[in-house]
Amino acid sequence: MGSRRRAFWLVLAAPAACLTALAITAGSSAPAGAAGEATKTVTVVVADDASDANPTASTWGHVTSDPAGIDCPDVCSAAFPAGSALQLTVQHDEGDYAFVGWSVFGNDAGPDCDAADTCALTLAQDTQDVTVEARLKPATQLWAIPEGAGTLAIDPPENGRDPAECSVDHPVFNPLPTACSPRYPTGTQVTVTAHESPDVEGAHFVRWSDFRCPREPSCTVTMRGDLELSAFFSPVHLSVVGGSFRTVTVTPPGVTCQLPSDPLDISDPPCEFDYALGTEVTIERDPSIEPNPGDEWTGACIGSDQTCTLKMRKNELVRAGTPHGFDIPTPLGPPLKVLYKGPKGGSITLRSTSGTEPTTVVCRGACTTTEFKRHQRVVIRPKGSKRAKFRRWNDLIRARLSPRPLVIGNISVIRAVFVRR
Repeated sequence: MGSRRRAFWLVLAAPAACLTALAITAGSSAPAGAAGEATKTVTVVVADDASDANPTASTWGHVTSDPAGIDCPDVCSAAFPAGSALQLTVQHDEGDYAFVGWSVFGNDAGPDCDAADTCALTLAQDTQDVTVEARLKPATQLWAIPEGAGTLAIDPPENGRDPAECSVDHPVFNPLPTACSPRYPTGTQVTVTAHESPDVEGAHFVRWSDFRCPREPSCTVTMRGDLELSAFFSPVHLSVVGGSFRTVTVTPPGVTCQLPSDPLDISDPPCEFDYALGTEVTIERDPSIEPNPGDEWTGACIGSDQTCTLKMRKNELVRAGTPHGFDIPTPLGPPLKVLYKGPKGGSITLRSTSGTEPTTVVCRGACTTTEFKRHQRVVIRPKGSKRAKFRRWNDLIRARLSPRPLVIGNISVIRAVFVRR
C-alpha cells in the first residue's frame, strides 16, 4: 500500500519537468522529512563565471526548485530525499546577464546538467552535501588596453566594483586586470579616457584603435556586444625575453643584451626599450652562439634568420630562441563573431597571416571564434557556391573588398552579405 502511494505522488510531480531551468526530478524516495528517510542538503550558488568574482554575483539570477525548497537568493539551501531527483529553475534578465553553465560538487552531475538552461540531477544514495553553482556573467565585456606610456580611466566601472585606473604590465599577459576588462548590461554607455604617464618624458596620446572614436583622449562607446578598445600612446614598449639565442643586439639604440637561456627564467628583467610610435627596430642574434636545434624568434618576430625587423605599432614582446610552439602566455582576443546573411551555401574563411603554423577557421554560416590572439593579423575571404554569391561586407567596412584584412580586437563583429546566383 505504501509503495502505491509513493508512485501516485511521483505522477503528480511529473509535470514540473517542463520547466526551462535547472531541474532535479523526484525519484523513488518520499519527500524530505518522511520518518526514517535519509536526506541530502542541496545548496545553490549564483556565481560569477570569472575567476575574479564580482561581489554582487549572487544577485544576478533567481533559482527555484521542484520539489519546492530552493528559492535563491532568499533561500539557497534545502534538504531533499537521498536518491531523488530535483528540478532547479534559473531566471535572469537576458539583456543584463548571460547564462554560462552549471557546476555540481558532491554528486554526479549527470548528462543533462551542462550548459543548457536546465540541469537534470539524480541525488546519490548517501547524505553528502551537494553544492550546485549557476554560473552567469554580464552580457557584454570591454577590453580597454593602454598601448605605451599611459593609463585609462573607465566610467562607469563594472557594477559592484570600485573605480580603478587601467594600467597593464609590459608586455601585456593574459588575463588583463579587472579594471581593464569590465563587463556591462547590453546598451550601457561607457566613456574611456586616456591619460599619458607623467613619469615618461614626452609621453602623449596618439589615437584610438576604433576609427569611430575622435582624435581626442576620450571616447564613448555603447556596449552592443564584446568590444576591444586600445589607446595608443607614444612612446611604446619593446620587451625581449630570454631563450637559446642568449645574446641579442637591439638597434636603435644599439645595445647588446645578455639574456638567460631559459625562457621561463624571469629572475632578471627583460631587455626593454621605449620607442616613438612607428619606429623601425632591428634585433640581431650573436652568430657565434649555437642555438638549440629548431629554436627561432617567436612573439612579434618569427623565423630563424639572424636578424628580425619590426615596426613599433604597439607594445611588443620578442622571444629570443624558443621552439615555435613555445608560448609565454599572450592574450587571446575577444570573441570574433561572423554573421551570415543570404542563401545557404557560402562560407567565410579566416586565416592568420603570422606565425609558422597559421590558424584557419571556416564559417559555413554564422559562427563565433576565439582562435586568434589579440592584435593578430587575419585575412577574411568569402567563398560563394552554386546557390550563393558574395555581395558585400555590412559592418564597419561597407565594401566589396575581398579578401579583407583584419586586426583581431579592432572589430568584434563581421557581417557578410550573400545573394542568390
